[in-house]
Amino acid sequence: MRILYDEFDLIVEPSGAIGLACILQNKEICQNKKIFTILSGGNIDANRYNELLGTNNG
Repeated sequence: MRILYDEFDLIVEPSGAIGLACILQNKEICQNKKIFTILSGGNIDANRYNELLGTNNG
């Protein structure tokens, strides 16, 4: 979620970011392969989102 927000200004709920998290945790397996994931869900309360990211500004 943090990477998506910091790098792409995307707000994605936790379950919508799982695919990217798996790819990032398995970089060696994904290297030199065409990989895709679906990023979904902006259905998260702003306060909860900030709490998860440890920020006050979302």
